[in-house]
Amino acid sequence: MTNLLENLFLDFFRIPEAIQLIKIYNNISSFLLNKLNVTYLLIIFFVTISFLFLFAGSGKLKALYYFIFSLASIGNLLALLTLFYDQGIDKLGWDKKSICRWVDLSQEFQELSIYGVQLASNVTTFNYNAPTFSLYYPPAIIDIIIFQCNFSNIIYNTIGLIFFVMASLVLRKTNKNINFLETLVFLQFGLSVYFWIFNSGQFFIFESTFLILGLIAVKNNKKIKSILLLILFGIQKIYFLIFAALVSKKKKLIYWFTGILILLNFLNYNLIYDYFLFWFSEEGYIFGERVGFHSFFEEEFSSSSISLLFIIKKILLSMNLVGSISLSSQRIILLITTFSVSLALYFYFKKYIINTSETINFYFRALLITILFPLLKPYTLIIYLIITIFIANEMRRSYFLFSFVLLLIPNLITYTASNAITDERVYGMLEFSQFYILLIHFLTSFYLIKFKREKYIS
Repeated sequence: MTNLLENLFLDFFRIPEAIQLIKIYNNISSFLLNKLNVTYLLIIFFVTISFLFLFAGSGKLKALYYFIFSLASIGNLLALLTLFYDQGIDKLGWDKKSICRWVDLSQEFQELSIYGVQLASNVTTFNYNAPTFSLYYPPAIIDIIIFQCNFSNIIYNTIGLIFFVMASLVLRKTNKNINFLETLVFLQFGLSVYFWIFNSGQFFIFESTFLILGLIAVKNNKKIKSILLLILFGIQKIYFLIFAALVSKKKKLIYWFTGILILLNFLNYNLIYDYFLFWFSEEGYIFGERVGFHSFFEEEFSSSSISLLFIIKKILLSMNLVGSISLSSQRIILLITTFSVSLALYFYFKKYIINTSETINFYFRALLITILFPLLKPYTLIIYLIITIFIANEMRRSYFLFSFVLLLIPNLITYTASNAITDERVYGMLEFSQFYILLIHFLTSFYLIKFKREKYIS
């Protein structure tokens, strides 16, 4: 059955019609790359168009909407075809490759746990081909991670595509103001999400599923159920456990939250000590000097690392404010600075939306927490898109159309341009389409919710 499915996919990408479409798309890619001024003008044009849906209203722009939706759907299809044709549906993403390699190494060196094998001394002492990226998932879900490593690349990537369809069906049933096809196109290629997920091979299905179910529970005012589901969402990336804390208004629910988290991790109690060593020891993920290997502080602000943490790091280093002190001191200062700025931003924005409904207040805070995620990557922006859909359902139709055009079309243009060749010419454009457009959308959403709620909130 598995081989049959794989052969069907491979045969599809060999048909002449698909190859012809891919050639057309590649020609468009080359044009956009060679005419960057035109490309930037197109991006600015569609950013402007997105605001027309807010100011003119969706009813007056039906013809324009149908054109944009058709453009987005065709562009999404061509981008997917080209992605699979050029890189193959059997592509092994860089994160999945690293994660599953660590699993193999921990099984090869059986005296070392999956966390212990990643400590700096073990990585450098043993002579083996260690991967670049780290495996930092907690013990509670490590068995799920290992299980996903058993899937072939074709099956794994196919399951990812099926997830977008199923998620869109569930969201369509819950959110009445947005139809299935709009949801599918928006989720899959808004902010070029699937492009990054496909290339990274991220294990996104587990957390995305529980986020959707948790937000549905919030929408239906099921507080205890929402806490349980959002704990399961946050357990993959511990930072997002804040989501669960946000809906825990009673102390008893906080105690439940803490107790469930501890119990889930004790399913693999033998790994807990090594897990803390991996994170916090001098050889670990945060404070270790992991030269040539991925750590919490290894990256800088770029098209694939767009978080507040990386921005602050770039500022501190470029101004030579921390260059003369020890590495561990640099990292402590960076952590404290990022944490302080994040708190200040969170409470600043929270203060100004306090008079909104409880539901939209929660969704907006969740959106803000996503932006402040210390390791924000383009593939994690699926979280932002999912939350935006829930916010859009609480607001008038024009807000979703604004979000649809702004978060989807400019990124489709930049992805199409970068598809021809990846070099320095497109990095700035990618950063613009992912980071700056994200900020434009967030700040506009804040403005509408705070100052124009009577006009835009249903």
